[in-house]
Amino acid sequence: MEIIVGRKQETNQLKITIGKQDKVCGAANSIPNNVSRRHFSLTSDQSGGFILKNLNPANETFVNGVSVDQKRVFKGDKIEMGVTRCPFNWQYIEEVVPTTVDLRPLRVVWEEYEKKKMDMEVKERKFNAIKGFTGLITMVAMVLTVVGATKTNENGGMDPRVFLYGAALLAGIIANVITYMRASKTPQERKNVENNFRKNYICPNPKCHHFMGNQPYDILSQNHACPYCKAQYKEK
Repeated sequence: MEIIVGRKQETNQLKITIGKQDKVCGAANSIPNNVSRRHFSLTSDQSGGFILKNLNPANETFVNGVSVDQKRVFKGDKIEMGVTRCPFNWQYIEEVVPTTVDLRPLRVVWEEYEKKKMDMEVKERKFNAIKGFTGLITMVAMVLTVVGATKTNENGGMDPRVFLYGAALLAGIIANVITYMRASKTPQERKNVENNFRKNYICPNPKCHHFMGNQPYDILSQNHACPYCKAQYKEK
């Protein structure tokens, strides 16, 4: 991305151009005539810095007090324009250039959230299956009773119905105990998962940190920018 910095001729204000868009900054007559309309350019590099380049041999540009034609600079370096050394304010770049943030950490947050929700659903279904098993045992015992297949063992053995009803009773007691214990544990577990998700599924821009809602990561990444702070998403 190349940024052109210069002077707006009509009002003598600082003008910053990105692509086809111009942004006028500062008060009228704050930029002297010895600053060119296209004074220098800033091209971002991969390390968070910029390559500064004079756009006209007649231009005077100073970086930390030294006259330069081209130099690698970082936010915070002192840049001055023209023979009168008009100071350049980095704040204008921050206002004009959209912030770029790495969206990839949110993929991990979303996948972990989905996994925990799935695990809780599986646990709930398994528990419901166990509860259903209680009723199944009781039904088997009732069927055997109806068909007369469970008469008292001729050798004095235990009637199978006693065993089946006892097993059904025991399973019912266990299921009710587990239900009672889960009555408070499960809602709290869901709440903790949701709270943790809301805490971490946020815009990576430190100046925003807005909760991104329940949008799946794949849909969120298609937006290309945060809907709140407009920071540009970067994915590799």
